Amino acid sequence: MEIIRLLGLIQYLHFMGTKFRISYILVVLFAGFITINATCNKSGFDCSIVTNYFDLPAKIYPDHEMLPISDSLTILIDESIIFRDVVTGQSVKFDNAGNLGSTISFQRYDSTNSMWEQAANNFHFSLIKGKSSDPIIVELNRDYLFYENNKRYQFHLIIKPQRTGLYKLIMSNSINTFRKSDPCEKANFNIYLKETNHNKHLISSTGEDQPGGYFYFVVK
Repeated sequence: MEIIRLLGLIQYLHFMGTKFRISYILVVLFAGFITINATCNKSGFDCSIVTNYFDLPAKIYPDHEMLPISDSLTILIDESIIFRDVVTGQSVKFDNAGNLGSTISFQRYDSTNSMWEQAANNFHFSLIKGKSSDPIIVELNRDYLFYENNKRYQFHLIIKPQRTGLYKLIMSNSINTFRKSDPCEKANFNIYLKETNHNKHLISSTGEDQPGGYFYFVVK
Protein backbone atom coordinates (compact mmCIF):
# COMPACT_ATOMS: atom_id res chain seq x y z
CA MET A 1 0.00 0.00 0.00
CA GLU A 2 2.92 2.35 0.65
CA ILE A 3 3.87 2.11 -3.04
CA ILE A 4 0.38 3.27 -4.02
CA ARG A 5 0.49 6.12 -1.53
CA LEU A 6 3.91 7.11 -2.87
CA LEU A 7 2.41 7.27 -6.38
CA GLY A 8 -0.25 9.60 -5.04
CA LEU A 9 2.43 11.82 -3.54
CA ILE A 10 4.34 11.88 -6.82
CA GLN A 11 1.18 12.82 -8.73
CA TYR A 12 0.62 15.68 -6.30
CA LEU A 13 4.18 16.95 -6.51
CA HIS A 14 4.09 16.76 -10.29
CA PHE A 15 0.79 18.65 -10.18
CA MET A 16 2.32 21.42 -8.03
CA GLY A 17 5.49 21.44 -10.19
CA THR A 18 8.28 23.16 -8.25
CA LYS A 19 12.01 22.47 -8.16
CA PHE A 20 11.83 21.97 -4.41
CA ARG A 21 9.23 19.24 -4.74
CA ILE A 22 11.03 17.53 -7.61
CA SER A 23 14.10 17.27 -5.38
CA TYR A 24 11.89 15.83 -2.65
CA ILE A 25 10.64 13.13 -5.02
CA LEU A 26 14.21 12.05 -5.73
CA VAL A 27 14.93 11.82 -2.00
CA VAL A 28 11.79 9.74 -1.36
CA LEU A 29 12.47 7.40 -4.26
CA PHE A 30 16.08 6.91 -3.20
CA ALA A 31 15.00 6.17 0.36
CA GLY A 32 12.46 3.65 -0.94
CA PHE A 33 15.15 1.99 -3.05
CA ILE A 34 17.44 1.64 -0.03
CA THR A 35 14.59 0.22 2.07
CA ILE A 36 13.74 -2.40 -0.56
CA ASN A 37 17.35 -3.56 -0.78
CA ALA A 38 17.76 -3.61 2.99
CA THR A 39 14.56 -5.54 3.79
CA CYS A 40 14.07 -7.73 0.74
CA ASN A 41 17.40 -9.24 -0.18
CA LYS A 42 17.55 -13.02 -0.34
CA SER A 43 20.53 -15.14 -1.32
CA GLY A 44 22.19 -12.21 -3.02
CA PHE A 45 19.28 -11.67 -5.45
CA ASP A 46 18.69 -8.03 -6.36
CA CYS A 47 15.17 -7.44 -5.04
CA SER A 48 14.92 -4.03 -6.70
CA ILE A 49 14.65 -5.65 -10.14
CA VAL A 50 11.21 -5.81 -11.76
CA THR A 51 10.83 -9.23 -13.38
CA ASN A 52 7.44 -8.86 -15.11
CA TYR A 53 5.49 -6.18 -16.94
CA PHE A 54 1.75 -6.60 -17.31
CA ASP A 55 -1.24 -4.68 -18.68
CA LEU A 56 -4.29 -4.43 -16.43
CA PRO A 57 -7.43 -2.96 -18.04
CA ALA A 58 -10.10 -1.01 -16.22
CA LYS A 59 -13.42 0.29 -17.45
CA ILE A 60 -15.34 3.48 -16.63
CA TYR A 61 -19.04 3.84 -17.37
CA PRO A 62 -20.94 5.77 -18.39
CA ASP A 63 -18.12 7.22 -20.48
CA HIS A 64 -20.13 10.10 -21.97
CA GLU A 65 -18.60 13.56 -21.90
CA MET A 66 -21.52 14.93 -19.86
CA LEU A 67 -22.49 13.52 -16.45
CA PRO A 68 -25.59 14.85 -14.66
CA ILE A 69 -24.82 15.75 -11.07
CA SER A 70 -27.55 13.34 -10.01
CA ASP A 71 -25.77 10.46 -11.79
CA SER A 72 -22.59 8.54 -10.91
CA LEU A 73 -19.50 6.99 -12.50
CA THR A 74 -18.46 3.38 -12.00
CA ILE A 75 -14.90 2.01 -12.25
CA LEU A 76 -14.64 -1.74 -12.78
CA ILE A 77 -11.75 -4.22 -12.92
CA ASP A 78 -12.35 -7.95 -13.34
CA GLU A 79 -9.31 -9.77 -14.69
CA SER A 80 -7.74 -13.21 -14.39
CA ILE A 81 -4.67 -13.68 -12.19
CA ILE A 82 -2.90 -15.00 -15.32
CA PHE A 83 -1.28 -12.16 -17.26
CA ARG A 84 0.74 -11.98 -20.46
CA ASP A 85 4.11 -10.36 -19.97
CA VAL A 86 4.30 -7.52 -22.49
CA VAL A 87 8.06 -7.97 -22.87
CA THR A 88 8.44 -11.74 -23.17
CA GLY A 89 4.93 -12.65 -24.35
CA GLN A 90 4.79 -15.44 -21.78
CA SER A 91 1.74 -16.16 -19.62
CA VAL A 92 2.47 -15.67 -15.92
CA LYS A 93 0.33 -16.58 -12.93
CA PHE A 94 0.61 -13.62 -10.57
CA ASP A 95 -1.68 -14.35 -7.64
CA ASN A 96 -1.72 -13.36 -3.96
CA ALA A 97 -0.51 -9.83 -4.72
CA GLY A 98 0.33 -7.81 -1.64
CA ASN A 99 0.00 -4.28 -3.00
CA LEU A 100 -1.79 -4.38 -6.37
CA GLY A 101 -3.88 -1.24 -6.64
CA SER A 102 -4.09 2.33 -7.86
CA THR A 103 -4.07 5.90 -6.68
CA ILE A 104 -6.97 7.71 -8.34
CA SER A 105 -6.62 11.48 -8.59
CA PHE A 106 -9.31 14.05 -9.36
CA GLN A 107 -8.78 17.56 -10.73
CA ARG A 108 -11.26 20.28 -11.70
CA TYR A 109 -10.47 22.91 -14.31
CA ASP A 110 -10.45 26.48 -13.03
CA SER A 111 -11.30 28.52 -16.12
CA THR A 112 -10.66 31.82 -14.32
CA ASN A 113 -7.03 31.00 -13.57
CA SER A 114 -6.58 28.49 -16.45
CA MET A 115 -5.31 25.74 -14.17
CA TRP A 116 -6.32 22.36 -12.74
CA GLU A 117 -7.21 22.35 -9.04
CA GLN A 118 -7.41 19.47 -6.57
CA ALA A 119 -10.93 18.07 -6.52
CA ALA A 120 -11.22 14.67 -4.83
CA ASN A 121 -13.43 16.16 -2.14
CA ASN A 122 -15.97 17.12 -4.83
CA PHE A 123 -17.07 13.48 -4.98
CA HIS A 124 -18.67 10.86 -2.77
CA PHE A 125 -17.15 7.37 -3.02
CA SER A 126 -18.82 3.99 -2.49
CA LEU A 127 -16.38 1.07 -2.57
CA ILE A 128 -18.10 -2.20 -3.53
CA LYS A 129 -15.02 -4.40 -4.07
CA GLY A 130 -11.48 -3.55 -2.99
CA LYS A 131 -9.77 -2.00 0.00
CA SER A 132 -9.24 1.69 0.69
CA SER A 133 -6.42 3.44 2.50
CA ASP A 134 -6.00 6.97 3.78
CA PRO A 135 -4.40 9.03 0.98
CA ILE A 136 -1.45 11.29 1.62
CA ILE A 137 -3.12 14.14 -0.29
CA VAL A 138 -6.81 13.81 0.58
CA GLU A 139 -7.76 16.83 -1.52
CA LEU A 140 -6.38 15.18 -4.66
CA ASN A 141 -6.32 11.38 -4.33
CA ARG A 142 -8.07 8.25 -3.19
CA ASP A 143 -5.97 5.08 -2.67
CA TYR A 144 -7.25 1.55 -3.29
CA LEU A 145 -6.06 -2.05 -3.35
CA PHE A 146 -7.75 -4.55 -5.66
CA TYR A 147 -9.59 -7.62 -4.39
CA GLU A 148 -8.60 -11.18 -5.33
CA ASN A 149 -11.50 -13.60 -5.64
CA ASN A 150 -11.95 -16.88 -7.55
CA LYS A 151 -8.59 -16.46 -9.30
CA ARG A 152 -9.48 -12.98 -10.49
CA TYR A 153 -8.52 -9.45 -9.46
CA GLN A 154 -11.58 -7.29 -8.98
CA PHE A 155 -12.32 -3.66 -8.20
CA HIS A 156 -15.67 -1.87 -8.10
CA LEU A 157 -15.97 1.80 -7.18
CA ILE A 158 -18.97 4.13 -7.54
CA ILE A 159 -18.19 7.85 -7.75
CA LYS A 160 -20.95 10.43 -7.27
CA PRO A 161 -20.20 14.10 -8.06
CA GLN A 162 -21.12 16.88 -5.63
CA ARG A 163 -20.13 19.90 -7.74
CA THR A 164 -20.39 20.86 -11.41
CA GLY A 165 -17.40 21.53 -13.66
CA LEU A 166 -14.86 20.01 -16.07
CA TYR A 167 -12.95 17.17 -14.42
CA LYS A 168 -9.93 14.96 -15.07
CA LEU A 169 -9.68 11.52 -13.47
CA ILE A 170 -6.34 9.69 -13.50
CA MET A 171 -5.68 6.09 -12.45
CA SER A 172 -2.04 5.46 -11.57
CA ASN A 173 -0.12 2.33 -12.52
CA SER A 174 0.80 -0.25 -9.86
CA ILE A 175 4.60 -0.44 -9.65
CA ASN A 176 6.88 -2.74 -7.64
CA THR A 177 3.92 -5.02 -7.01
CA PHE A 178 4.87 -8.13 -5.03
CA ARG A 179 3.37 -11.44 -4.01
CA LYS A 180 2.72 -11.96 -0.30
CA SER A 181 4.49 -15.31 -0.57
CA ASP A 182 7.56 -13.76 -2.22
CA PRO A 183 8.01 -10.01 -1.55
CA CYS A 184 11.27 -9.98 -3.48
CA GLU A 185 9.78 -10.76 -6.89
CA LYS A 186 8.34 -7.58 -8.42
CA ALA A 187 5.97 -6.77 -11.29
CA ASN A 188 4.78 -3.51 -12.81
CA PHE A 189 1.14 -3.20 -13.89
CA ASN A 190 0.15 -0.70 -16.56
CA ILE A 191 -3.44 0.25 -15.69
CA TYR A 192 -5.30 1.54 -18.72
CA LEU A 193 -8.91 2.18 -19.71
CA LYS A 194 -10.51 -0.24 -22.16
CA GLU A 195 -13.86 0.15 -23.89
CA THR A 196 -13.89 3.70 -22.50
CA ASN A 197 -13.88 7.04 -24.29
CA HIS A 198 -11.22 9.31 -22.84
CA ASN A 199 -13.08 12.44 -24.06
CA LYS A 200 -9.86 14.32 -24.82
CA HIS A 201 -11.77 16.72 -27.04
CA LEU A 202 -13.00 18.38 -23.84
CA ILE A 203 -9.50 19.83 -23.42
CA SER A 204 -9.29 20.79 -27.11
CA SER A 205 -7.06 17.85 -27.99
CA THR A 206 -7.51 16.42 -31.47
CA GLY A 207 -4.83 13.72 -31.21
CA GLU A 208 -5.21 10.09 -30.29
CA ASP A 209 -6.50 9.15 -26.86
CA GLN A 210 -3.79 9.37 -24.26
CA PRO A 211 -2.78 5.88 -23.16
CA GLY A 212 -3.29 4.91 -19.57
CA GLY A 213 -6.01 5.76 -17.09
CA TYR A 214 -6.96 9.31 -18.09
CA PHE A 215 -10.67 10.23 -18.30
CA TYR A 216 -12.25 13.66 -18.85
CA PHE A 217 -15.87 14.54 -18.15
CA VAL A 218 -18.17 17.47 -17.40
CA VAL A 219 -20.53 17.41 -14.45
CA LYS A 220 -23.59 19.54 -15.12
